[in-house]
Amino acid sequence: MVGHVASRFIGYDQQDAQEFLHFFLDALHEDLNRIKVKPKYEEIEDDDDAPDAVTSKVWWDNYCRRNQSIVTDLFAGQLRSVVECKKCGFVSRAFDPFWDLSVRLCHNTIGG
Repeated sequence: MVGHVASRFIGYDQQDAQEFLHFFLDALHEDLNRIKVKPKYEEIEDDDDAPDAVTSKVWWDNYCRRNQSIVTDLFAGQLRSVVECKKCGFVSRAFDPFWDLSVRLCHNTIGG
């Protein structure tokens, strides 16, 4: 049934469960988004001296102006990333929204 909406899911090829989950959550979110008329996207200008908590809130508020649904209420979070240039020392921070996280699970044998 999903293949009728997204052709990449037609047939019997093995599909990535994470890809399907992201597709499904995105489609559900778009249908249930409480923001019917999305404001124009605005690039965020960071204050390099602001604490992470302040910058995180600016990024989150920007995201929430365009995205509010039961899906974001239940699944959305924010991932902080920091990149530092090895040559000049410039540090770039980002606070990106996510709906899913990849977590590697390892099986360890104890006493074997």
